[in-house]
Amino acid sequence: MENIQKKLDELYLSYLRNVLDNREVVEAIQNQEISSPLFIDVNAPQSNFINRPFKVLYVGQENNSWFNLNQRKKVGLEKISDFNKYLIELKKLYFEFNIGEQYNKPIFNFLDILIESIQNYKQDIESTGFLWTNLIRHSGKFNKGKIPKKFEDKLMYDNNFIFRKEIEILDPSAVIFVTGPNYDKFLKNTFNGISFISVKNYNINEIAVLKHANLPKYSCRVYHPNFHNILGGTKYMKELSQDIIDCFSN
Repeated sequence: MENIQKKLDELYLSYLRNVLDNREVVEAIQNQEISSPLFIDVNAPQSNFINRPFKVLYVGQENNSWFNLNQRKKVGLEKISDFNKYLIELKKLYFEFNIGEQYNKPIFNFLDILIESIQNYKQDIESTGFLWTNLIRHSGKFNKGKIPKKFEDKLMYDNNFIFRKEIEILDPSAVIFVTGPNYDKFLKNTFNGISFISVKNYNINEIAVLKHANLPKYSCRVYHPNFHNILGGTKYMKELSQDIIDCFSN
C-alpha cells in the first residue's frame, strides 16, 4: 500500500511541477477560478482497494463541491507555495471525504449499488475494493462545472498523462467511467485509438464497453448518475449495474 501511495505521490508532485509552473494557473486556483486538483489517498477508510482481490476504479467527470470554502481555509489551500504541503492537505481532504460516504448524491449512490452487485455476483461481501477519481483533475469556479477553455490544454497536459499513469499505478480489475457520452472526446484524447462497443439493446451513449491496451479488460462508460435519476432512479441503477456485470462475465 505504501509503495502504491508513494508512486501516486510522485506522480502528483510531477503533475504540480508541470502544471503549476504557470503563474496564471496558480492565480486561477488561488482566486477560485478553477478548483484545486483531486489527488487520491489509497487509505480512504471506505475503499479497501488495496486489500481486496477485485479492484474497481470509479471515474467521474471533474470535481464538484466535494469540499467547501471553510475546509479550504482550514487546511491552508488559499495560497500555493509548497507543493509537498499542498499535496498532503489535498490527500487529507480526500481521506476525510471518504469517497462520498456521507453524501446522498446519485454519483455515490450508484457506486454503492454497483459494488453491492459485484459482491453479490462474486458471492463474497469481502471481494471488492474501490477508489474514486475524476477523468479531469480540476473543475471550474470552486468545484462547479467545466474548467475554462483557456486552461484546458494546460491542465490536461500530454493528453491527460496523469490519468493514464494513475491507472497504471493502481492496476485496477475494472474501470467504470460515469462520465457520459459528452466526455468521450476526453477519453479519446486520453486513450488514442479507444474502441466503444455497444451492450445488449442499450444505446451506445447509455453504456459502452471500452477496449484499449491501457485499460483493464473490464472497462465501460455509462451516463453520469445524475441522468440515471431521470431514467428511473434506483431501479434503473440496479438494472444497469447488473447489465454491466453481465457484459463483463461474458
